Amino acid sequence: MHPVWTPCFLFAVDFASVLILRLFLTYLLPINAPILLAWLAGLVRFVVLTLGICKISSRSKLPPWLQGEHLTLISTVLSFLVPFCSAVIALISLRSSTELLYSWSRWDVFLLCYLLTLTSGILWHQLSPHSRKEKTAVTPSSSLRRLITLLQPYVYRFLLVAVFLVLSSWSEMALPSYTGRMTDWIANKEDPSAFTSAIIAMSLITAASAVTEFVCDCIYNVTMSMIHIRTQGQLLRSILKQEMAFFDSMSAGDITSHVTTDTITVSESLSHQLSLLMWYFMRVVFLSFYMIMLSPKLTFFTILCLCVIAIVPKLTGTFYEGMAVRVQESFSKANQVALETFSNMKTVRSFANEEGECQRYEQRLHDTYQLNKTEALAYGCTAVATSFSGLVLKVAILYFGGRLVTNGEVSGGELVSFVLYQLQFSSAVEVLLRMYPEVRKAVGSSEKIFQYMDRKPQSPAPGSLAPQDLKGIVRFQNVTFAYPTRPDSLVLQ
Repeated sequence: MHPVWTPCFLFAVDFASVLILRLFLTYLLPINAPILLAWLAGLVRFVVLTLGICKISSRSKLPPWLQGEHLTLISTVLSFLVPFCSAVIALISLRSSTELLYSWSRWDVFLLCYLLTLTSGILWHQLSPHSRKEKTAVTPSSSLRRLITLLQPYVYRFLLVAVFLVLSSWSEMALPSYTGRMTDWIANKEDPSAFTSAIIAMSLITAASAVTEFVCDCIYNVTMSMIHIRTQGQLLRSILKQEMAFFDSMSAGDITSHVTTDTITVSESLSHQLSLLMWYFMRVVFLSFYMIMLSPKLTFFTILCLCVIAIVPKLTGTFYEGMAVRVQESFSKANQVALETFSNMKTVRSFANEEGECQRYEQRLHDTYQLNKTEALAYGCTAVATSFSGLVLKVAILYFGGRLVTNGEVSGGELVSFVLYQLQFSSAVEVLLRMYPEVRKAVGSSEKIFQYMDRKPQSPAPGSLAPQDLKGIVRFQNVTFAYPTRPDSLVLQ
């Protein structure tokens, strides 16, 4: 079957199934449960699409964009988009979603579902790592696994850090709850002693949060310093075990740059950015818990908005990870030029080529400068997108929260507590969106480090046999030798 006819056939099958379902569910199966009918229609539609795809794939080869996970995405979005939207509106909205429930069989909604499916497919293709060609080098996921492996010897320290992190975050997030309670006490003119007790409790909670945060930061920073020293030592030990051909094929400037610059970059990123990422992630967890206790509808609406704006750190994180590798390679090339010049200074001086070497070094620095400009532009765009996403999230939450207050679903004190939680939640989400690309950048910078650490020497390891009677007789038979950089030129034959 021609590749063009395959999607046309699936479209016809889907359209016919929708018409049949409309007749069957509306007239032959009259159930006074529109949400149940919508989900039942979506399930039947999903089964029909899946069977149609399996039937076509058994007879002809499907195009690449209709294979693998793309099929699951297309079938799922087309089948369950309207039922999911109906369920969400019924859960968080103050009005009925009957019009949407009974519109799943309309032709305009049918075409709109296909448009949204196409959009989601494009986003999936751009964001999914499966759409990119696999590289023989170390992938970011393997680099992340190697980073986790480096942290394993200090797992007990990190468990202790996690305990203090939970205690500090819980203490800090409990303050807005007491603030809301005090608002209710003041509005109801209750006993003033309750207000005094709340102030004392808030003071004790603040002091406990500060102490636990101090202990947590101390343990974490000391542990990360130990990991940095251990990693740099393992990297140097691994490089010194390599065969001589490795040093002939790799430049000394490149090796030096990865041993020093890359390890420092990874250590600083993990010590600072990862610490902030953990702190604010835990705060988001506790904030979500308290917000659910206050208003499940508003919390669910907040999570939906967060799922939409979560695309921003995914895109920027992937871009930063690739840029980090390119910048590190550019620095290595510049260091190699300087090292070659200093190592052959007599030759450079004899040919009076100082200016030529300076120009060659400046050209390498100019390439690095161009990459830094691109990275700076990307950082500016990321900052704007992150701030705008946080602003949209705040406005949406405040608007929906105001509607809940006017309908009497939350009290005045609960409103104050939720607004405080919402402000902290927005700030925490903004920090998470900003720190996540930086952590991904550290993962990208560690790629070469783990390549060197995991590289196996081509020559066998030196033996430990030391015979007591050793005669100095050496015979060479059928021995050839060539440098790795020039394998066709035999030096010894």
